[in-house]
Amino acid sequence: MKLRKIITMAAVLCTCFALAGCGETKETAKPAENSAVENEDGQNNAEQNSTEDETVDEIVDEDTPEIIETEATEEPAGSIEAGSEIKAAKLSSGYTQIGSNVFRNGGYMTLGEFAEKFGDKYELDKDDLTAEFNYSSFCFVKAKEKGTELSMEMVVGAPAAGSGTIADGVIICFKGQGELAYTNTWSPGGICYTCPDMNYDSITALYQAQGCSETEDLFPNGRNVTAAKMQENINTYYGKKADDEQTYDQTYCLVQADDENLYGAKPVFAYIFSDYHEDAEHIFFHVNWMYYGNSEVYQWS
Repeated sequence: MKLRKIITMAAVLCTCFALAGCGETKETAKPAENSAVENEDGQNNAEQNSTEDETVDEIVDEDTPEIIETEATEEPAGSIEAGSEIKAAKLSSGYTQIGSNVFRNGGYMTLGEFAEKFGDKYELDKDDLTAEFNYSSFCFVKAKEKGTELSMEMVVGAPAAGSGTIADGVIICFKGQGELAYTNTWSPGGICYTCPDMNYDSITALYQAQGCSETEDLFPNGRNVTAAKMQENINTYYGKKADDEQTYDQTYCLVQADDENLYGAKPVFAYIFSDYHEDAEHIFFHVNWMYYGNSEVYQWS
């Protein structure tokens, strides 16, 4: 698969209908829902909802996160490729490969378990994981692969027990940061975040092969995304090709994990595909909306 250079997220996503942000860089309390929609001038308007019964009115669009500064400049040795595990994974698995490691979105691992399993490979920007988890909803933890420039950020939700330490916090999603991570991130099926060898027809064929049937647009312009509506429409997809009114292809599908996460829920994932045609670098396929069981909907890009 030919990897393409990622352009800045603010420039690309200004035409996308509903892409959302995981890449918070501040370690402060944040409502469980956040969203924005871009106006005709390409500007972003953001708003946050703090209660679970509120719908997501608009989708968040954030600037491309910066790579964590480090003295090391060495990149991973050799060419990183999608592994057999991510290639064989279904969309409903929630798996993602960043660099050479496969992680699972949706709330299946605590931050303490991550530190224990990957502590010899990744350096976290939090020193004390024994501190009380006192955030109202999420904290954001950066992880940098030692000896390389590959970085990612994890969105960490409240402990499954309701209280505990930061180490007890549940990882909701993994998000690559910087060009090196973006060009070495794969979704289930081994599809790269930028997938120039994929198109509208091949993506919708993938949805159908995994049991999804076509439906109307459930969330016009990315609005009114709720957990209930996502769950009611599991295994469906919507797609629209470019026409006189819309200059890009767009699709999304809704799938649910087979097993429960640490919150006792089966996450629902919404995958987004956007093809802007004028440049093969403007093709994106990734998870965008997710219901994970401890909140209404979490969104990221």
